[in-house]
Amino acid sequence: MAKTDNPMNDQWDAGLLKEADASDQLEPAQARFYLQQIASERARYEATQLQLNELRRDFRALLTREEAQRESEVQTWMDAHKIALRRAEQAEELVEEMAAILEGIDSKPLDPRERKTYERLIYVLAKEAKYSLSKLTSDERMIQEYAGSIGALVPTGKGPIADKLEAAVLRFKSDQVEVAAKKGT
Repeated sequence: MAKTDNPMNDQWDAGLLKEADASDQLEPAQARFYLQQIASERARYEATQLQLNELRRDFRALLTREEAQRESEVQTWMDAHKIALRRAEQAEELVEEMAAILEGIDSKPLDPRERKTYERLIYVLAKEAKYSLSKLTSDERMIQEYAGSIGALVPTGKGPIADKLEAAVLRFKSDQVEVAAKKGT
């Protein structure tokens, strides 16, 4: 019998032929039976090999999809981290600007026009930094904590920052009334 590319087939074929040779002479029917068994077992083996190869291919494809998903998740996390860092830097700049404004307001008497400008700037910067401006003492505490975390000096205690924020909110409301009155005339 001819050798095949598959050593398992060759071993199986050789085993069946040894059984056949063990009985001195094979009848033609017995020889056909053995050959059919060899062919049947070889077909089953080859079908199993095909299934195994398909499973290996499917497994590799699954791993590739999972790796792509993991890479996508890592990229999403990195993008979110970059955005958070950018926002933190912007918030830091806003706090520094607000601290400078607050320091300027507290250090000297202001011209009324200059006070309006500072109050408007405080309002805009506070809104940009996502402070609610509805709970001013809470906003004050968050500004003080953030300023402390970055080493910026701001008024401490309860009230000085909240008072400035309240003045900024009142200025905004006053400006809104003024704008509405101008549109009405």
